Amino acid sequence: MQGLCCTGVSLAGVCRQGKVWISVFRSVQNARRASYWRKPVSSFFFCSTINYQLSTIDYQLRIMTNAILTFDLGGTNLKYGIGAMDGNIFYHGSRESGGKGEIAALTALFEQAAGEMQAIARKKRLKLAAAGVGTPGAVDADKGVVFGSSPNVPSVVGIPLKEILEKAVGLPVVVDNDANLATLGEAVVGGGKGYKSVLGLTLGTGVGGGFVQDGKLFRGDHGSALEAGHITIAINGRMCNCGKRGHLEAYASGSAIVQRANELTSELGSHHPHKFTKTKPVFAAAEEGYPPAVLAIEEAVQGLAAGIASLINTFDPGCIVIGGGVMFGMIQHWAELKKLTAEMVVDSLTGKTPILPAELGNMAGMVGAVIAARDKLGIRG
Repeated sequence: MQGLCCTGVSLAGVCRQGKVWISVFRSVQNARRASYWRKPVSSFFFCSTINYQLSTIDYQLRIMTNAILTFDLGGTNLKYGIGAMDGNIFYHGSRESGGKGEIAALTALFEQAAGEMQAIARKKRLKLAAAGVGTPGAVDADKGVVFGSSPNVPSVVGIPLKEILEKAVGLPVVVDNDANLATLGEAVVGGGKGYKSVLGLTLGTGVGGGFVQDGKLFRGDHGSALEAGHITIAINGRMCNCGKRGHLEAYASGSAIVQRANELTSELGSHHPHKFTKTKPVFAAAEEGYPPAVLAIEEAVQGLAAGIASLINTFDPGCIVIGGGVMFGMIQHWAELKKLTAEMVVDSLTGKTPILPAELGNMAGMVGAVIAARDKLGIRG
């Protein structure tokens, strides 16, 4: 379990209430982007070592009447925290999710995380009004049920997840797709703020997507819109986690990058072979010129550019916002990503759609979960 911390993303709301304007989050985030691949850090959870103890936070907490418990379930970690009505996250933690484990183990994980946050809420005299939950897979947002497939967390499929979690945490629960919620967070308060429409991509264990128009999520007729990780970018291409071939996730996800770097290590017969298990060492090895890593990253950037170009050609969004843990490594290749994307976008849209890094980092899903729960349940501060 990672250390509990009070994060920079919360400080904007704190300072608005205190009539003091301090820009902390972006300075922290920019510093992390600049140094991420050069200095050791404990994990991809970029704020795990930051602990701000400011009197303005106590002021904000005193005037809050309601708060929302927020969860972001991934194939690697469960992130969780307490959020204010504007999406600011005051406290958060992270636990390994064991993504392919049984639902009973996941339920126990949610109970433990909720208990940790509820103890803080009691200490700070906060009323937790609801919980927002992001999960991989297509989600029936009304019923709170995951349908179709969720290769990175298969145990959540086809079960009454909303009902199970309401019993586990003792609160009304709103469940939605994790990438939808990350996009919502970025569109409302993050990198996409101010754009009429935002298309979001999350690059993690898998690849997710979401589309927000005028502050509202677009779900499609069947609730499964923007399964961006499963758009086809190569006919008869690599096998995807979902069992189909040629999908974007098979090229640009963290798991795909690691797998490809290891394959190329064997194929190229390196004199100093690496065995990769995480994406961060792959990006680091590529910077050092290790040929299998260099080629694996080049292929990932090319695949991601093809996927982004297809999405721009289809949706004509105001901007593309890219988040998730793999995004931190992609920052070093942003110019090439934009160049390759521009080469594949139709002439009428060339140069019109900015491709932006997520401003909320790995907090975007939790911020979106707060906003979704607030709006769906009509909760006010």
